[in-house]
Amino acid sequence: MEESCVLAAGEAVLLYTDGLYEMQNATGERLGHEALAALLPRPSREQEATEWLDIVIDKATEYAGSVAFPDDIAAFAAVYKG
Repeated sequence: MEESCVLAAGEAVLLYTDGLYEMQNATGERLGHEALAALLPRPSREQEATEWLDIVIDKATEYAGSVAFPDDIAAFAAVYKG
């Protein structure tokens, strides 16, 4: 299946493996797709994709706290600068 989308200036795409959204916090709650989306800051046109991805990983790590990651994480980010 092939799909496409059009991004406006400042919008971004984040692709990630299950290791990111299956991250758990100290009470055992999984992060999940919706909570991950809520944690994501909106990137700016001036921001590089790698900077935005670092913020995404930092936010997920903050959510997990001292809990070890249960799985490996792979992620790709692209920010359209327009």
